[in-house]
Amino acid sequence: MKKISYFWILAISCLMLASCDVIVNMTPKAASDANESAAKATPAPSSTPEEVTFEDEQAQDDEQPGEEARMETKQQVAQIALTQAMAQLHNKVYDDVNLTIGKFDGDYASGGVKFAGEMGGGWFLGAKENGAWVIVQDGNGTISCQKTDPYNFPVDMVPECYDEVTMQIVQR
Repeated sequence: MKKISYFWILAISCLMLASCDVIVNMTPKAASDANESAAKATPAPSSTPEEVTFEDEQAQDDEQPGEEARMETKQQVAQIALTQAMAQLHNKVYDDVNLTIGKFDGDYASGGVKFAGEMGGGWFLGAKENGAWVIVQDGNGTISCQKTDPYNFPVDMVPECYDEVTMQIVQR
């Protein structure tokens, strides 16, 4: 019988999906959040909340997650990484950043962000760059073509942007 923490299940799943270089650099708080997310998504039948037990490895291999489950795991990892990136960008504590992903397609994410103790919130655009999630742009105003064009965002996430050179709105 083997005991594996939820963090390692998430880390191994992400590595199998080639989307988790960011887990290596994860802060202890983010690792704790990953454990909590995994615990909510995958209840352990007869173990403590921090670990899950597999009777044999074949049973684990037979239960490969479907595409929807893999995408959900990728989105959870993206949310943790983007929250960390947003906290660093704005010099905030991780726990003070409430980031929600509204649209996600594996390499791109968009949604909303609000900081604890502040009125209102804003939007963000995130993309995977060299295997790591980055905040491309955030705020309350128009989306800059100069910032988003290099990432080639899907049109449904960025249907238009403001060209700072021509000072025109560009329909994509």
